[in-house]
Amino acid sequence: MRDTIQELAEEFDLDLEGQPDGFTDSEGVDGIEMEAREAAVIQPFQPDEGVLKNETHNFVLDDGDQLSITVKHRPECPSCGHVLAEEDEPNTLAGECTICNQLTCHRNQSKCEGCNKVFCPEHASGHGLKDNSYCEDCLEDVEEDLSFERGMEERQQEHSEEMEKLDKRLKEEKQRKELELKEVRQQREQIRKDWNTVIQLLDRADQDQSSAGNDSDGASFRDGGGLTDGTGFEGSGAFTEGKEYSNRNNSGDERPDWLKDQFDN
Repeated sequence: MRDTIQELAEEFDLDLEGQPDGFTDSEGVDGIEMEAREAAVIQPFQPDEGVLKNETHNFVLDDGDQLSITVKHRPECPSCGHVLAEEDEPNTLAGECTICNQLTCHRNQSKCEGCNKVFCPEHASGHGLKDNSYCEDCLEDVEEDLSFERGMEERQQEHSEEMEKLDKRLKEEKQRKELELKEVRQQREQIRKDWNTVIQLLDRADQDQSSAGNDSDGASFRDGGGLTDGTGFEGSGAFTEGKEYSNRNNSGDERPDWLKDQFDN
Protein backbone atom coordinates (compact mmCIF):
# COMPACT_ATOMS: atom_id res chain seq x y z
CA MET A 1 0.00 0.00 0.00
CA ARG A 2 2.82 2.37 0.79
CA ASP A 3 4.32 1.81 -2.65
CA THR A 4 0.97 2.54 -4.27
CA ILE A 5 0.64 5.78 -2.34
CA GLN A 6 4.14 6.79 -3.36
CA GLU A 7 3.35 6.14 -7.03
CA LEU A 8 0.18 8.24 -6.80
CA ALA A 9 2.05 10.98 -5.00
CA GLU A 10 4.62 11.12 -7.78
CA GLU A 11 1.84 11.26 -10.33
CA PHE A 12 0.29 14.27 -8.61
CA ASP A 13 3.69 15.81 -7.81
CA LEU A 14 3.26 15.41 -4.02
CA ASP A 15 6.12 15.21 -1.57
CA LEU A 16 5.52 12.46 1.02
CA GLU A 17 8.95 12.79 2.63
CA GLY A 18 8.45 12.62 6.40
CA GLN A 19 4.63 12.71 6.09
CA PRO A 20 2.53 10.44 8.34
CA ASP A 21 0.30 7.81 6.74
CA GLY A 22 -2.82 8.50 8.80
CA PHE A 23 -4.50 5.34 7.52
CA THR A 24 -7.90 4.14 8.83
CA ASP A 25 -8.73 0.59 9.93
CA SER A 26 -9.83 -2.11 7.46
CA GLU A 27 -13.54 -2.67 6.88
CA GLY A 28 -15.80 -4.87 4.81
CA VAL A 29 -18.61 -3.93 2.43
CA ASP A 30 -21.40 -6.39 1.44
CA GLY A 31 -19.43 -9.28 2.85
CA ILE A 32 -16.42 -8.52 0.69
CA GLU A 33 -13.21 -7.84 2.58
CA MET A 34 -11.69 -4.54 1.56
CA GLU A 35 -9.38 -1.99 3.00
CA ALA A 36 -10.10 1.74 3.03
CA ARG A 37 -7.29 4.05 3.92
CA GLU A 38 -6.84 7.78 4.18
CA ALA A 39 -3.64 9.78 4.03
CA ALA A 40 -3.04 13.48 4.59
CA VAL A 41 0.01 15.30 3.30
CA ILE A 42 1.21 18.88 3.69
CA GLN A 43 2.14 20.62 0.47
CA PRO A 44 3.90 23.98 0.96
CA PHE A 45 3.31 26.85 -1.44
CA GLN A 46 4.70 30.33 -1.88
CA PRO A 47 2.46 33.28 -0.98
CA ASP A 48 2.75 34.77 -4.48
CA GLU A 49 1.01 31.68 -5.85
CA GLY A 50 -2.25 32.84 -4.32
CA VAL A 51 -4.45 30.98 -1.85
CA LEU A 52 -4.77 27.27 -2.58
CA LYS A 53 -7.55 25.13 -1.15
CA ASN A 54 -7.14 21.63 0.20
CA GLU A 55 -7.60 18.82 -2.32
CA THR A 56 -8.88 15.28 -1.74
CA HIS A 57 -8.08 12.50 -4.21
CA ASN A 58 -9.98 9.17 -3.99
CA PHE A 59 -8.68 6.00 -5.63
CA VAL A 60 -9.91 2.43 -6.06
CA LEU A 61 -7.06 0.02 -6.40
CA ASP A 62 -6.97 -3.16 -8.48
CA ASP A 63 -7.60 -5.34 -5.44
CA GLY A 64 -10.71 -3.36 -4.53
CA ASP A 65 -9.13 -1.38 -1.71
CA GLN A 66 -9.98 2.30 -1.48
CA LEU A 67 -7.46 5.07 -0.93
CA SER A 68 -8.14 8.71 -0.07
CA ILE A 69 -5.33 11.26 -0.13
CA THR A 70 -5.97 14.77 1.20
CA VAL A 71 -3.48 17.40 0.12
CA LYS A 72 -3.30 20.32 2.57
CA HIS A 73 -1.68 23.37 1.04
CA ARG A 74 0.12 25.41 3.69
CA PRO A 75 2.01 28.67 3.11
CA GLU A 76 5.78 28.74 3.42
CA CYS A 77 7.25 31.83 5.07
CA PRO A 78 9.55 33.52 2.53
CA SER A 79 11.74 35.11 5.21
CA CYS A 80 12.56 31.99 7.26
CA GLY A 81 11.25 28.98 5.25
CA HIS A 82 8.90 27.74 7.99
CA VAL A 83 5.82 25.90 6.66
CA LEU A 84 2.84 26.86 8.75
CA ALA A 85 0.86 23.91 10.09
CA GLU A 86 -2.73 23.91 11.28
CA GLU A 87 -1.60 23.80 14.91
CA ASP A 88 0.46 26.99 14.54
CA GLU A 89 -0.93 30.08 16.28
CA PRO A 90 -1.66 31.88 14.07
CA ASN A 91 -1.54 29.39 11.19
CA THR A 92 -1.30 32.08 8.51
CA LEU A 93 1.40 34.53 7.50
CA ALA A 94 1.34 37.48 9.87
CA GLY A 95 2.13 40.49 7.72
CA GLU A 96 4.56 42.31 5.46
CA CYS A 97 7.73 43.98 6.60
CA THR A 98 7.25 47.75 6.78
CA ILE A 99 10.56 48.36 5.00
CA CYS A 100 10.92 45.61 2.36
CA ASN A 101 7.29 44.36 2.14
CA GLN A 102 8.41 40.76 2.63
CA LEU A 103 5.85 38.49 4.27
CA THR A 104 6.70 37.14 7.72
CA CYS A 105 5.32 34.55 10.12
CA HIS A 106 4.78 34.63 13.86
CA ARG A 107 8.10 32.86 14.48
CA ASN A 108 10.41 35.47 13.00
CA GLN A 109 8.62 38.80 12.86
CA SER A 110 9.21 41.80 15.10
CA LYS A 111 6.78 44.60 15.81
CA CYS A 112 7.28 48.25 16.59
CA GLU A 113 6.66 48.85 20.28
CA GLY A 114 4.97 52.14 19.47
CA CYS A 115 2.64 51.35 16.55
CA ASN A 116 2.90 47.55 15.94
CA LYS A 117 4.42 47.90 12.48
CA VAL A 118 5.91 44.61 11.25
CA PHE A 119 9.62 44.03 10.60
CA CYS A 120 11.36 41.04 9.09
CA PRO A 121 14.50 39.74 10.86
CA GLU A 122 16.76 41.66 8.50
CA HIS A 123 15.24 45.05 9.33
CA ALA A 124 14.41 44.57 13.01
CA SER A 125 16.74 46.53 15.25
CA GLY A 126 16.56 46.64 19.03
CA HIS A 127 16.70 49.71 21.21
CA GLY A 128 16.45 50.38 24.91
CA LEU A 129 16.90 48.18 27.93
CA LYS A 130 14.64 45.42 26.58
CA ASP A 131 16.05 45.54 23.04
CA ASN A 132 12.68 46.59 21.62
CA SER A 133 12.09 47.42 17.96
CA TYR A 134 10.85 50.82 16.76
CA CYS A 135 10.05 52.29 13.38
CA GLU A 136 11.67 55.59 12.41
CA ASP A 137 8.67 57.72 13.42
CA CYS A 138 8.26 56.10 16.82
CA LEU A 139 12.01 56.08 17.36
CA GLU A 140 12.03 59.90 17.12
CA ASP A 141 9.19 60.10 19.62
CA VAL A 142 10.88 57.85 22.15
CA GLU A 143 14.45 58.98 21.56
CA GLU A 144 14.46 61.01 24.77
CA ASP A 145 13.07 58.07 26.71
CA LEU A 146 15.62 55.76 25.13
CA SER A 147 18.40 58.17 26.02
CA PHE A 148 17.15 58.24 29.60
CA GLU A 149 16.93 54.45 29.66
CA ARG A 150 20.47 54.12 28.32
CA GLY A 151 21.68 56.60 30.92
CA MET A 152 19.90 54.65 33.63
CA GLU A 153 21.42 51.46 32.29
CA GLU A 154 24.90 52.97 32.43
CA ARG A 155 24.35 54.31 35.95
CA GLN A 156 22.95 50.99 37.05
CA GLN A 157 25.99 49.25 35.60
CA GLU A 158 28.31 51.67 37.38
CA HIS A 159 26.38 51.20 40.61
CA SER A 160 26.61 47.43 40.27
CA GLU A 161 30.36 47.65 39.71
CA GLU A 162 30.77 49.94 42.73
CA MET A 163 28.71 47.59 44.88
CA GLU A 164 30.83 44.65 43.73
CA LYS A 165 34.00 46.55 44.63
CA LEU A 166 32.53 47.53 48.00
CA ASP A 167 31.48 43.97 48.72
CA LYS A 168 34.97 42.78 47.82
CA ARG A 169 36.55 45.38 50.12
CA LEU A 170 34.19 44.45 52.96
CA LYS A 171 35.01 40.77 52.55
CA GLU A 172 38.74 41.51 52.50
CA GLU A 173 38.43 43.74 55.59
CA LYS A 174 36.40 41.10 57.38
CA GLN A 175 39.00 38.46 56.57
CA ARG A 176 41.77 40.79 57.77
CA LYS A 177 39.96 41.49 61.06
CA GLU A 178 39.30 37.80 61.59
CA LEU A 179 42.99 37.07 60.98
CA GLU A 180 44.06 39.79 63.43
CA LEU A 181 41.62 38.50 66.04
CA LYS A 182 42.94 35.00 65.54
CA GLU A 183 46.52 36.23 66.02
CA VAL A 184 45.55 38.14 69.19
CA ARG A 185 43.86 35.05 70.60
CA GLN A 186 46.91 32.96 69.79
CA GLN A 187 49.17 35.54 71.49
CA ARG A 188 46.96 35.63 74.59
CA GLU A 189 46.89 31.87 74.73
CA GLN A 190 50.69 31.77 74.46
CA ILE A 191 51.03 34.39 77.23
CA ARG A 192 48.69 32.38 79.44
CA LYS A 193 50.75 29.26 78.85
CA ASP A 194 53.99 31.17 79.56
CA TRP A 195 52.61 32.53 82.86
CA ASN A 196 51.44 29.08 83.87
CA THR A 197 54.95 27.83 83.19
CA VAL A 198 56.49 30.66 85.29
CA ILE A 199 54.07 30.00 88.17
CA GLN A 200 54.89 26.32 88.12
CA LEU A 201 58.62 27.10 88.18
CA LEU A 202 58.18 29.54 91.11
CA ASP A 203 56.11 27.03 93.06
CA ARG A 204 58.75 24.40 92.47
CA ALA A 205 61.51 26.82 93.58
CA ASP A 206 59.58 27.66 96.79
CA GLN A 207 59.16 24.00 97.53
CA ASP A 208 62.87 23.35 96.99
CA GLN A 209 63.82 26.34 99.21
CA SER A 210 61.45 25.24 101.97
CA SER A 211 62.92 21.78 101.92
CA ALA A 212 66.47 23.18 102.08
CA GLY A 213 65.55 25.52 105.00
CA ASN A 214 64.06 22.73 107.06
CA ASP A 215 67.18 20.66 106.58
CA SER A 216 69.41 23.62 107.68
CA ASP A 217 67.39 24.31 110.86
CA GLY A 218 67.61 20.70 111.90
CA ALA A 219 71.36 20.73 111.45
CA SER A 220 71.73 23.92 113.60
CA PHE A 221 69.85 22.45 116.49
CA ARG A 222 71.93 19.31 116.30
CA ASP A 223 75.30 21.16 116.15
CA GLY A 224 74.58 23.82 118.84
CA GLY A 225 73.09 21.53 121.39
CA GLY A 226 70.06 23.76 121.73
CA LEU A 227 67.04 22.16 123.26
CA THR A 228 68.98 18.92 123.82
CA ASP A 229 68.19 18.73 127.58
CA GLY A 230 64.68 19.98 127.34
CA THR A 231 65.42 23.44 128.92
CA GLY A 232 66.00 25.27 125.66
CA PHE A 233 69.08 27.14 126.97
CA GLU A 234 71.76 24.51 127.48
CA GLY A 235 74.95 25.29 125.63
CA SER A 236 73.75 28.64 124.37
CA GLY A 237 75.47 30.84 127.01
CA ALA A 238 72.98 33.60 126.36
CA PHE A 239 72.78 34.80 129.95
CA THR A 240 76.18 33.75 131.42
CA GLU A 241 78.70 36.09 133.05
CA GLY A 242 81.01 38.11 130.87
CA LYS A 243 78.33 38.86 128.23
CA GLU A 244 77.40 42.39 127.45
CA TYR A 245 73.94 41.77 128.79
CA SER A 246 75.27 40.90 132.34
CA ASN A 247 76.02 43.17 135.29
CA ARG A 248 79.84 43.34 135.41
CA ASN A 249 80.36 44.85 138.85
CA ASN A 250 77.44 43.19 140.55
CA SER A 251 76.45 46.53 142.04
CA GLY A 252 73.08 47.31 143.34
CA ASP A 253 72.19 48.86 140.00
CA GLU A 254 70.02 46.27 138.33
CA ARG A 255 70.40 47.78 134.91
CA PRO A 256 72.37 45.77 132.38
CA ASP A 257 75.86 47.02 131.60
CA TRP A 258 74.91 48.06 128.04
CA LEU A 259 72.15 50.25 129.41
CA LYS A 260 74.42 51.77 131.97
CA ASP A 261 77.02 52.60 129.34
CA GLN A 262 74.34 54.21 127.24
CA PHE A 263 73.22 56.64 129.94
CA ASP A 264 76.33 57.12 132.05
CA ASN A 265 78.48 58.19 129.16
